[in-house]
Amino acid sequence: MLLHFDLIDINVLILNRAFGGLIDFDDLSCGPRAYDIAKLYIEKWGGEDFVSFLRGYGKADSKEIKYFTVCHLLYEIPYYNSVGNDCRSARLLKMLRGIIL
Repeated sequence: MLLHFDLIDINVLILNRAFGGLIDFDDLSCGPRAYDIAKLYIEKWGGEDFVSFLRGYGKADSKEIKYFTVCHLLYEIPYYNSVGNDCRSARLLKMLRGIIL
């Protein structure tokens, strides 16, 4: 399946609480749908826009989403810690703890 591979909130269009589309396909690649969903979950952390996105983008296995969410977090936490973004690192660490505990 084709994946966006850069799903962050600014690349997802939500119109009237409905998924409107995606922009910025520079990183387009192939892979499991759960990869994209996990990346956006980290950005939105389950907010209303995330739910709207899921209704329009399609579903994936929840265990697979959890797996890719943990993978993304294990990459991002050390990165944000190393560049001195302690607030972002702490938020992501809190999310990781919530997932694995």
